[in-house]
Order: sequence, then structure tokens, then C-alpha cells
Amino acid sequence: MDKLITSLDTNLGAVLREQLDTNFQKIQAGVDGQSDALNKQITDLLGNVAPQDQNEVTQARIDAHGNTYGTLKSREDVTQNTAETALSEERATSVEVQDARTNSSSQTYPTLKERMDNQENDLNNSFNDKLAQISAVPETFTNLAALQSKYPNGSNGIMVTADTGHKYIWANGNWTDAGVYQSVGIADGSVTKDKIDRVGYNQIVNSFAVPSLAFKWSGSIVSVSGDDVFFSHDPASPTVSNFGVTIPVKLEKTPSPTDTFYLNFDYISSALANDPSLDKMEVWITKIDGTILAKISPTFFYASLTKTSYQLPISATTILNNGLTTSFGIMIATHNIPSNTTISNFRFNDDNGSETIDLNNRNNKAVVKMARKSSAFSQNYSLIINGDVVTAKSFDTSIKPIIEVPYFGLDITKTVYFELETYIDPNTAQFGHFWIGKVATTTPDGRIQKGYGKVTLEIHPNELSQKGVTKDGTVTITIGDGATEGLIVNHISISNKPIDGDLDKTMKSINDNSVDRHIVKIGQSIAGIDSTSAETIAGLDFVTPKNVYSGSDGILKRIKAYVSTAGSYTFKIAKIDQNSLIVDSTNYFSLSLVSGYNDIDVENQNMQVPDGAQVFMNLSSGVVYKPDDNHLDIVPSLIRDNSHPTTNPGYSGQMLYDAGLLIPFNYEVIDKSPINSLNELRENVNSNNQEIAQLSVFKDNVLVKSPSGKSFRLVVSEDGTLSTVSQVPYKVAIFGNSLTSYDAIGGFGLAASNQNNDWFAGVKDHIINANNSATVYRGKIGGWEGSTTSSDRQNYFDNSIKPNLSSDTDLVIVQAGDNVNTADKATNIYSDSKQLILNIKQVSPEARVFWVASWFVSKFANVDLIASIKNACSETGANFIDITGYSNYSENNSYIGAKITKPDGTVITVTDPGYAAHPGDRGHKIIADTVNSYLGF
Repeated sequence: MDKLITSLDTNLGAVLREQLDTNFQKIQAGVDGQSDALNKQITDLLGNVAPQDQNEVTQARIDAHGNTYGTLKSREDVTQNTAETALSEERATSVEVQDARTNSSSQTYPTLKERMDNQENDLNNSFNDKLAQISAVPETFTNLAALQSKYPNGSNGIMVTADTGHKYIWANGNWTDAGVYQSVGIADGSVTKDKIDRVGYNQIVNSFAVPSLAFKWSGSIVSVSGDDVFFSHDPASPTVSNFGVTIPVKLEKTPSPTDTFYLNFDYISSALANDPSLDKMEVWITKIDGTILAKISPTFFYASLTKTSYQLPISATTILNNGLTTSFGIMIATHNIPSNTTISNFRFNDDNGSETIDLNNRNNKAVVKMARKSSAFSQNYSLIINGDVVTAKSFDTSIKPIIEVPYFGLDITKTVYFELETYIDPNTAQFGHFWIGKVATTTPDGRIQKGYGKVTLEIHPNELSQKGVTKDGTVTITIGDGATEGLIVNHISISNKPIDGDLDKTMKSINDNSVDRHIVKIGQSIAGIDSTSAETIAGLDFVTPKNVYSGSDGILKRIKAYVSTAGSYTFKIAKIDQNSLIVDSTNYFSLSLVSGYNDIDVENQNMQVPDGAQVFMNLSSGVVYKPDDNHLDIVPSLIRDNSHPTTNPGYSGQMLYDAGLLIPFNYEVIDKSPINSLNELRENVNSNNQEIAQLSVFKDNVLVKSPSGKSFRLVVSEDGTLSTVSQVPYKVAIFGNSLTSYDAIGGFGLAASNQNNDWFAGVKDHIINANNSATVYRGKIGGWEGSTTSSDRQNYFDNSIKPNLSSDTDLVIVQAGDNVNTADKATNIYSDSKQLILNIKQVSPEARVFWVASWFVSKFANVDLIASIKNACSETGANFIDITGYSNYSENNSYIGAKITKPDGTVITVTDPGYAAHPGDRGHKIIADTVNSYLGF
């Protein structure tokens, strides 16, 4: 394109227009020239391609994947490069396949397939050869480390480690865990009764030991066959004189320090040195890998040419103190014995079973196999053990043979049953002695008759501590006066279960230990109370936890107490009345306590704890304790001293109070066992039968009827004059204590819900229904009960009872005895009761007198309260109405939370245990019904 004019005329005129026109023409000519050149170039590129085909060439520039090339040539160039690359790779592959036809031994096969087939056959043959070389019998090691030490580069066969019971195989240059040897494992709970055909008890092995995994110690050779372990001296170790075998033990759980285990086995040796200094054997405890920890056999035992049994008790502390828990070893070592030894029936268990589970004698804690001579006296006699029979034979008739039989694992918190059968030559000795838990230098526990003798004892927990019987100990048996050559123990058993074959004792044990019996723990723990500060209370006597027992059939199960001074301590079972006084003392008993903590099972004494009652301990020779940060006053306690007298009129005695102190005792109450309940029922039936057989009409209740049907009672005067008195009374006086009239609730009987529901109201209604003209007086007698002298009681009658009687009073009911709750009040109760009845009859000669007793009953060492009142009634013509026992049933008593409505409408809630111990509505109704049944109308 021609060059354009760039210097344009600045005058806007014809010259400028001409210049612009010239430039335009030059531009047009340039564009046209370029278009012609481009068309020529396209034509030259297509060559002879027909115009209709020129679009197809354009499409050919695009490949199958949508990639567009600038020219058809460029696409063809790419295709050519790809083909050349593929050809190169194909040639390389051909070379690789050809090389693969030749093996590592330079043997070339015609085809690759032929080489691979041949190689597979070689591998199969090699594998079969290896299997043929592997032994089916595993080689045993203590653990993986021991296996790796012996075969660091592997070995053929199956290797088993004792610590896990797993098998190991050599694979890929390492020892590989292949799981439990000969087991795929059994899931918990997967073995059910339908998967078991039948297993005899003698086939159940009672042991935690695994003899099949036994391994050697020191210079020995060990082999296992079934349940037998054989070990002998290894000739390859001629200088090693000590050798043995270790047998693994695997417990189910970590033992408690109080547990006891038992090692049992039989052994026999093929050679014997016949030198006691060389025949030694002993038992050691080891780690599971065999590392020796401690010797546990107390003395050496010796090799034997005949089968000999060995037993050793092992305390769990021996296991724990050596840093062991559930897995360890028991090693039997021999010294200087060139012998072969076979161990059989190797058992390690926790219930003294020597082999299989023995259902007949598994509870016997005596170990006859360990019977021995006494170390405290001359041992110039032989001792022979044959099964369960022990014979001691003296070589000198002046030497008394003594047999000691150890026992292990007694539970001294439970009753112990002891049985001994012996034979003493009756021609040379008069009797024998035995000691339980102590040596023969102390007072014996019993005597054995000459000839065939048998002794059976039942020793209760409180007696065990007195006798010095401990968890583990010895029974010692010897002869008494005279001399004999032989002493035979045919049978000995010491157990917490009744002696086998005694059905009554066995049934008693089953019922006493029934899991369904409910135990109530009363009071707080006394643990560590000796670490608190003691508090001395002047005049202190009885103490008790504030909470009470609630139930109908409880008996005292256990007493736990801490005392600093050993001695006899008094306890009693009683109730607390509304005045905080101790009443209804049903049982006094004494226990011998040791200095320190005492835990005594008293269930065998069968002491009943009635509903609402408590157990009291006399601490007049002891102390109480101050609470601190570690011993809080959680369960309040009540104490009684001589400086807190009751201030309620008509009552006397020292009150119990909460001083915020800790008392050193608590107790447990348990439901009666079924056997106890049945025995009690049987006794009640027998008692009722006796009473029924003795029933007769009251001697003053000879009745006659008028023509109109009215009942009259015959009365005989001292001169023999007969007269009649209406059986239905007209004038009645009833005198009673808080059961009859209690001011704090409005003057009716505690703890009825209102004045219409006490026993007085029930009896009054009965009388009014029979005679609506009758009058019934309610009076008090608490002051008479609370008096301690006969003169005081006479004064009370004169001032408080006599003014409410008259000559025409024809029925008097006395409800008394509940508050006669101390020994001084009970001292003259018989004579004072008799005098009270005579006084009433003197004022009211035609009156029938009834005495109702007692809801609360106290017992005393020298006075039977109820019997005294009964006798007084019998001798004076009064009628005794017995309501003892009614309060033993919880449904008859009131309760905490009960509501009482006073006559003025005020409602109070029972919060005092003393109130709750009184009869509720049901109890009052039972009393009323009982009294009404005696009135005879």
C-alpha cells in the first residue's frame, strides 16, 4: 500500500480536501491488494481440490477426541509420533517376555506358561516337605522372650508359651502369635446345659494350676503325660545338684488379703538317698516366667519310694507381697537327689479340695494329711497317716503321744462345728483331752472317753474369741492320765457347716443363711472411733443409737463394739416411752469383750427384737467419743446418766438424751429364719393347747339367770351367806397409765388417733351397750407404778385410787405394769400388786377386779414381772388379762407421722419414737376386744 500524506495543510480549504481524498484512494487500493493476495494463497494451498470438497478438508483437521489442528499436516504428524511410540513399547515388551522365560537357574522355557506351571509344582513339593518336618507335639517356653532366645533365627514346629497359652510359628523372619493353642476360644455364656451330655463330679478338676504347661528349673528334664508331670536330673548338667519343675497357676481374679489357697499333690521318686540331709524337697513361688521369688514350704519334705501326698496352705498375702496377682508359678525343687520324680494330682485351689470337687467333705477345714507330732513335747513316738486316719504309737510307755492336726480358713464370725472320733486303749488310759486353736499346755477344751470316743461341739462366735480360736490354727489330741502305746484319730472335722449327716443342723444352717432374710443395720460405723477424743460422762450407764427397729419378726443378729478395757459388758433390749425413759426391757444379756474392736454374732441366742425396740449397751465402765471431721455424728445417739431425771408428774427415772456424741457400738437385726418361725409357732400351739386344757370358768363367775333372762353372779360372804350381783356392771372404775390416760393429748389413751378409738372407749361402749345406765370412770395409776417402796404405793392408793371407789363399785379394771421398768420398782411388785387388789376389794367388796398387763414388759435378773402380777391375781381372786406380745407386731403399733386429734380438735403429728411405740388404733382395739371377752356379758 502506497504511503499516505502525513503533512496535511492546516488551512481548511481545497488543498486539505485534496490531500484527504488522495489518502482514501491509497487505503482502498491497499485493502483490495491484500484480499487478492489472500485468495491466491488459499487457492495455492488447496491445489486441485474441487471447490465442493474444500469443507471436508477443514473437518479432517479435527480428531476423534475433538482436538482441532491448525493444518491437516500437523494432525498427521501427531498421529505418526503416537504410532512410533507404541511400536517401541511393543518391541520392549517382547524382550521382557522373552527374558521371563528364563529362571534364576538360567533354564529357558519355550513359553512363560510352561515356566510358571513348573514353578508351582516345585512350591507344592517344598511346602509338603516342610509340613512333614513339623512336629505335632508343641515345644513349651515360659514366655516369648524365652522362645526368641533359644530360636532367634526360627525353627520348625509349634511353640507354646506358658504365660499366655498361645502358639507361635516362624513366619517372615519373626515369631508370629497364632492364637490360643488347640482352641478357638469359647465365648462367655456360650456353654449351656443343652451342650453338655453328662459330667461326673469326680471329673471336675478343682484347680487353678496348669500342669500341662510345666517347665524345667535348673538342671532337669521335664515331660508331661496327661495329668502327671515327670522330672529328672539332666545328665548334661552333671555339676547341678539342685533341679526341679515349675507349674503355672492362673487365678480367676486378684485375691483378697484374707483369702487362703491350698496346694495339693502326690509324688513318688524312683531312687532315694536314705540320708535325711540329702532327701530334701521344698516348694517355691515364682513369677510366671520361672523367676524365683520366695520359698513357701515352712520345712523340707523328703523324697519317697511310695506314693506320698503333700498339702500346703498358702495365704493370699504370700502372693500379693511378692508383687503377684493372678499369674505365677509353683516350683517343686529337689536337692542332691539323683532320682526321677513323678508329680500327680497337682491342684492349687481355694477350698481345701485335694483333687476333684468333693461334695461330701469340701467344708472340712482340718488337713489330716498335714498331721504332725507336737513340737512342745517329746517326739519319741511314731506318726502314721493312712487316708483320714492318724495313728500315734509311742516307743516309750512313759511318753504320751500327741497328735496335732492343722486347720485353715475358718470363718470365726460364724458358728463352728467340731467333730472328733478317737480310739484310746481302755486298758492303759482312762480318757483323752483335746484343744482347739491352742497348745496342750493350757486348759483343754474337752475330754475324750476311753475306747471308741466321739465328741461333737457347736461353738458360737462369741465363744470362739474366748477360747482363742483363730482363722488358722491347730487341733491337739492326747491321752489323759495313764500311759498307752497308741492313740488313733479315726475322724476329725472342723467347719462352718454342720457335720455331714446331721439333718437337723444342716436344715438349720440352710435356713439361717437364707439369702431372703432381711438384715437391718442400726447405728453408725464405729470404724476408727478409737482415734477420736474420748469423753467421760459422770454417772453414764446405758447408750443406744437413736433409730429403732421396725418389723415384726426380728432377732438380734450381731453386736459390734469397741472397748478399751476387756471384760463382761451388759446389754438389754428395751423400748423408750414418751417420757424418754427406758421401758419394756425384754432381755438382759452379757457379752465378754476383748480390748479393741469386737464383732460378735449372737443370732444363735435367738433374742427377739420387737417392733419399736432398741438395743442398749451399759457403758458405766466405758466412755463415749467426740465427733470430728473424720467421724461425723451421722446417726444420733442417746445416752443416759444420773443427772437427767424426768420432770413429768407421776413418772420417775433418768431420761435418755442426745448429747451429740459418738457411742462405740452398733448392732444388726435379722428376720427370723423359717426354722425359727416354725419352732415359735410350734411352741405357741403347745402353749395354747396347755391353756385350753386348763380352761375353767372363773371361780367368781358362777352365773344364774332370772326368769326374764338377766344374768347374775353368785357372791359368797365370809359367813357363807349367798347373794347375787348383776353380771352387767352399773358402776365401773378403770385405772391405767399412758395407754389409758395421757394428759398431753387430752386425757385419752396414747397413741390412739382420737378419744373414741382408745381401748378405754372400746370397753366403755361395750358396757354401755349392755347397760345404758352404767357409769365408767377413767383414773390414773402411773404414780403407783413409778413408786419404789410399798409405803409410797400405799400412799398413792389412799390418795389417788381409793377416793374414786365406793362400796357399790361392781367392776374395777387395773391396767398397770408397763412403767415398772427398773429393778427398784420391781423389787416388791408381787406383794404390792397383791396388796393393791386387796385394797380395792376392801373398798368395793362386790367388785370384780381385772388386771390388764402389759404392752411394755421389762425383764429383770431376779424378778419375773408378769409372773408376779399373775400370782398376785390368782391369790386374791382377781382375773389376769394377758396382752403381752401384742406390741411385737408392727401393725398394732402407732408410727412416726401418725395423726392424733385432741378433744379440742387440735391435730398433732407423732414425731417421738416413744409415742410411736404405743398402740395405734388397731392395737387399742385388740386390747379392748380382749378385755371385753373376759367380762362375760
